[in-house]
Amino acid sequence: MRKRIIVTGASRGVGNAVVKRLLNQGHTVIATARTNAFNAEENNGDLYFIKTDLSVSYSGIELVDHINKASLLPIDGFVHCAGIAPLLRVTENEKAKVKEVFEVNALSFFDIVQSVEKWGVER
Repeated sequence: MRKRIIVTGASRGVGNAVVKRLLNQGHTVIATARTNAFNAEENNGDLYFIKTDLSVSYSGIELVDHINKASLLPIDGFVHCAGIAPLLRVTENEKAKVKEVFEVNALSFFDIVQSVEKWGVER
């Protein structure tokens, strides 16, 4: 059964591999990242890329609003691969960087899930 799935952190690493696997399985993927790592030959019309910086507060809500306006809702699944992990000692870290990590890794996930639930999800 064909599904429509959002994948964050889609330009590199695990997120990129998840996008490619889902496309190979015949699903529709809404890929999001700060940079577009996909070319036209890869998607066959089943890939929608939305440039999004999840370190910006409320960008997850804006992402789902964009998806809704593009008539890509409801969705069937969500894979959150976006994340940052600066390897610094606590004494070397700055509060602003800790906030950025929390924004990308946790708050954006919360915002996306809550917004998708608001606009509708396949059950």
